[in-house]
Amino acid sequence: AHGQVLGVLVLHMRAGSPRDPYQEAFLGAAADILATFIERKRMEEVLHRFALVLEQTTSAVCITNERVEIEFVNAAFTRMTGYGADELIGRNPRLLRSGETPTATFADLWSTLAAGASWHGEVINRRKDGSLFVVSQVVTPIRQSGGRLSHYAAISEDVTEKQRDAAVLARYRNQLEDMVEERTSEIEEAHRRMVAQEHFIRTVTDNIPDLVSYWDAGLRCRFANAPFLAWFGKKPTE
Repeated sequence: AHGQVLGVLVLHMRAGSPRDPYQEAFLGAAADILATFIERKRMEEVLHRFALVLEQTTSAVCITNERVEIEFVNAAFTRMTGYGADELIGRNPRLLRSGETPTATFADLWSTLAAGASWHGEVINRRKDGSLFVVSQVVTPIRQSGGRLSHYAAISEDVTEKQRDAAVLARYRNQLEDMVEERTSEIEEAHRRMVAQEHFIRTVTDNIPDLVSYWDAGLRCRFANAPFLAWFGKKPTE
């Protein structure tokens, strides 16, 4: 097949028998048919293994033809959408559209695919039961060896819960930031009040002729009025 040797077909003849061109032609035709059969069986085995991989992957897989008619969906896709494979095969994936995805998203998707590139983005779809879910997907155009477009393949992941968790975390983070800001404001206000009270007390005691001071348990002077400092010839920093 394609010039590759797959095996050897041997025709055994009696010793001394003359060569028969018809038998040789038959042998050549049989070899071609057998090679085609072997190649087809190999391809079937490869396709079978590929189908098993797609079927068992946890990502939702959907493959359409060039007319965007669904030809294959795996089990993860049916679980994600709620539709059975028999309900999806032959249908257009727009069956899942919710009307919540911006039209600009689909315009970007098709312009990207038309350029021969893969598209990655998020869409909001609707399950069979009517519930909405957010899908992160990669859509890729598939071309034959000659360059002709034959299929589209989409690999999708339901990110609804991830987005919901992210939204909850963002809400808690915003609430925490608000609380921190509020508590910081309260602390700053309390500090301003304390400074104002200290200034008031110092102003009053400095105008008292008596000696006034405050000492902590370690006998460290924490406060002394002006007459006290003047009497002992000290500065406030001393």
